[in-house]
Amino acid sequence: MLNKKIVTLSFLAVSLLFGSFHSQVIAGENPAIKQVVLDGKGKTQSAYVEKMNDTNFEAVIANGVVIVDFYADWCGPCKRFAPTFEKVAEEMYGTVAFGKLNVDEGVDASRSYKVSSIPTLILFKDGQEVKRRVGGCSAKELIVFIQAAL
Repeated sequence: MLNKKIVTLSFLAVSLLFGSFHSQVIAGENPAIKQVVLDGKGKTQSAYVEKMNDTNFEAVIANGVVIVDFYADWCGPCKRFAPTFEKVAEEMYGTVAFGKLNVDEGVDASRSYKVSSIPTLILFKDGQEVKRRVGGCSAKELIVFIQAAL
């Protein structure tokens, strides 16, 4: 029995190390969060933030108020800001839609909206850019930024 556990744990460790699995759904600690998706690279995606790309970008911003975080995986300030964005997305759930666009994967949308520094936050209302902010910020500053456009 012990050998079976060691083999299972070893396989899991190797899978995590080399990213040989693609996705796994795990329960979040907060019961309001439906799921957290963990990909082989250790990134999380919650039920509160829409992962965007060039294919779905225009459809996501088309209706209502949507704030989009333009970021990159290699960007230090983007990594530091990500938990703040997630926290505010959870707090404002149902009021504003939140999306994240990796500029390396969403090149066309990034160029179209002239994003040259990251993180860049752009607030859209019914498909039109309302305002933008370059750089990370505190949760309170982000909430004020969003509420000013509502």
